[in-house]
Amino acid sequence: MPTSPEKIESLLGFALRAGKVAFGYDTLSGLSRSRLHLVLFADDLQENTRKKLLRLTADRKIPAIRCVRPLEEALHKPGVKVVGITNKQMAKAMTRFANENFILIPEVD
Repeated sequence: MPTSPEKIESLLGFALRAGKVAFGYDTLSGLSRSRLHLVLFADDLQENTRKKLLRLTADRKIPAIRCVRPLEEALHKPGVKVVGITNKQMAKAMTRFANENFILIPEVD
């Protein structure tokens, strides 16, 4: 079974093809907690957006993953910095395979 970045990237591609990916902070902030199960963000995300995003995930108790490798490369979509996964099983699988390239952010209470 592939590990490290290959597994999460494979799951991201599958989620994208299944229509279970939402793009951008504004879109994610508009989704309800019951629809948003995981947030992935690029390492080079602007500091202000990063703070707002981490506040959103903490308030809603949604796990977040910081992508060291450019997220736009993993999704083959230029300019993508923030995505949300709207399928619970896919989100759980991605959090299970977090590693040094996809870092799971600890939940803050």
